[in-house]
Amino acid sequence: MLKIRDLFFDNKKLIAALILFSLIQECAPLVIGLIQKRAFDALAKHHGSLFWLTILVFIGVVILINLSRQRYGMLDARITFNTDKTFINKLFAKLPDFGSKHAADLLNVVNVDLPSIDFVALTITDLCVKFVFLVGSLVILFSYSQTLTVAVIIPLIVVQTVILVAQKYNGVLYGRARKASLNYFNFMFDLISNNRYMRFLGVLHPEAELDRKNKQQLVSGLKQATYAAFLTNMIAFINMLAIAFTLLIANQTKEISPGTIALFLTYIAPGFDFVTISNQTLELLQRIRFVEAKIAQFFPRKGRDDAGYNQTRDRLKKQFKNSSVVLRGGDILCIEGQNGSGKSRLLRELANEPAKYLNLSAANFKLPDFAVGYLPENPAVFHESLANNMHLFPGFAVGTTPAAKSRSVEKDLLDILGISARFHTDTQINASTISTGEKQRIALARAALSSQLLILDRPFDVVDMARGQAILAWLKAHGYTIVLTADQQWVKQQATNLFTV
Repeated sequence: MLKIRDLFFDNKKLIAALILFSLIQECAPLVIGLIQKRAFDALAKHHGSLFWLTILVFIGVVILINLSRQRYGMLDARITFNTDKTFINKLFAKLPDFGSKHAADLLNVVNVDLPSIDFVALTITDLCVKFVFLVGSLVILFSYSQTLTVAVIIPLIVVQTVILVAQKYNGVLYGRARKASLNYFNFMFDLISNNRYMRFLGVLHPEAELDRKNKQQLVSGLKQATYAAFLTNMIAFINMLAIAFTLLIANQTKEISPGTIALFLTYIAPGFDFVTISNQTLELLQRIRFVEAKIAQFFPRKGRDDAGYNQTRDRLKKQFKNSSVVLRGGDILCIEGQNGSGKSRLLRELANEPAKYLNLSAANFKLPDFAVGYLPENPAVFHESLANNMHLFPGFAVGTTPAAKSRSVEKDLLDILGISARFHTDTQINASTISTGEKQRIALARAALSSQLLILDRPFDVVDMARGQAILAWLKAHGYTIVLTADQQWVKQQATNLFTV
């Protein structure tokens, strides 16, 4: 062991050893730290300017990485979305088509947001780090026969063992929450594929009480795992502080050496992650609240009076189905009414079964097998590339009509929407920081690339008038049949048909 240490501390191999240990320092904090301290001391003694330059570069890189995480989205969110996307693709592969509805198209119809939380992935790396740390600590324990062993190393091993047990317990919580989230997906797709719900989402399921109990257990598990994740990150942060102060105690010179200062800074630097950790926890809690709200949409209150809504729905059917009115490419049906009158609810039902309420031109659609481009009032945008946000779950068709858009038409659409000037197709989007208007336009592109029949819920509320007029003119010119709700007078003036709720 002494020969190995002497090899690494040879001045001729000093810089190479320093770079090597910098790359793997996170895998064994204490053992690498004590060796690195010697290396830093030697480097400061023989090459002082290079030593301080190395420290400044390291701190700068840490700050830059954390600022980039905040600006462009967190790595965990992107990875976990890919995990859940694979799971959903497998579900779609097993689901048959339901009448005129393609299974993959049902996702847009009900606007289900996916809680992309992979709790197992959050702990596996940290568990490996703790394991390697214990091994490294034992190496130091047997190579140092000094008071330092009893005063510092053994207590640290005990602390790390306790933390390892805590991590293992949290891992169990993550596993349970992950299993619960998969059960949630199955539950949601049971709702989607059940004809009683597809007929109309407002029908109360006979087993709703049991489903509500399962939902409460799920949400409780997600919250528990989220708090456990935050606790785990807090433990890791405090642990890094403990190691930094331990290195101060372990300093064997009368005054603090440059190597000790350097290591203290390198171990304090991950504290910048605390902001990211806090934001991540808040995002997870926001996802949970969103899931609660979405599930609640499937369980309307008993005894709800739908007489007024049913009359409105029948009147729409009489005016646009049981009549000579035919909606063709370029036509716009604008549904107007006061807030709370049921416009969004009516749009959801139209998106579910448009041919039941509308006469659609056979020249524009391959009836009855057509897709629907649905834009909800609060569309979901994920921590993913622009391309993946526009083409959710590539590899599974979202519809058969119209034919796939050419690249030039897609580029033209993105230019009109003002998206191409903001994002490249491979740009990773941070869904928590982009504006509501950007989310709306990305979701509108997703709908327009899915079908020539667009059902849009308040699409121009957060878009300026000039851009909104350009978007609507482009959609009309390209033969889209549009059903929308809007309060803007200029939209109503361009509509070929008006319906008041």
